[in-house]
Amino acid sequence: MKTWKQNSCKKSFTFFKAGALKYHFCESADNFLDHQHYYNQKEDEKLAKLPEIAIKAWDERKGPIVFTTVDKDGKPNTIYASCVHRIGDDRIVVANNKMHKTLENIKAGTKASILYITDEKKAFQVKGSLDYLTEGDIYDDMKNNWLDKKYPGYAAVVLTIEEVYSGAEQLA
Repeated sequence: MKTWKQNSCKKSFTFFKAGALKYHFCESADNFLDHQHYYNQKEDEKLAKLPEIAIKAWDERKGPIVFTTVDKDGKPNTIYASCVHRIGDDRIVVANNKMHKTLENIKAGTKASILYITDEKKAFQVKGSLDYLTEGDIYDDMKNNWLDKKYPGYAAVVLTIEEVYSGAEQLA
């Protein structure tokens, strides 16, 4: 069971709640996009881990990933993302460098899927819940260690893996 994540803001108030997501805005921020947090509450949710074959495929993937979210009306939005990073065997981080519709979908409480392909043309898909982070260890790691400095990295979008597929076969 995963409960609300603690935020480090001294002054904040909740401004929106949708589905399993809780949103808050920090009073100390200059504007909304400078300092926002979206925290995902996953109560009694079965979380999966990437099996070794999917980790190997991730490490050897070719090209950008395909990242899909869904809006509040069920309309999908799909983007390519090349600024991505795997954390262990249960999370994938996508840098928000210029997400507009995707960000609106995250606000609406969407789940997401990531599709990636190997050089041998074998596809893997992971599905899960999202956290939108603009501070903290994961965000700092993105900004300081793996995101090219030419990209803005407004936030780290963290997909916590709940399902893993290779083609139609469910791996986890």
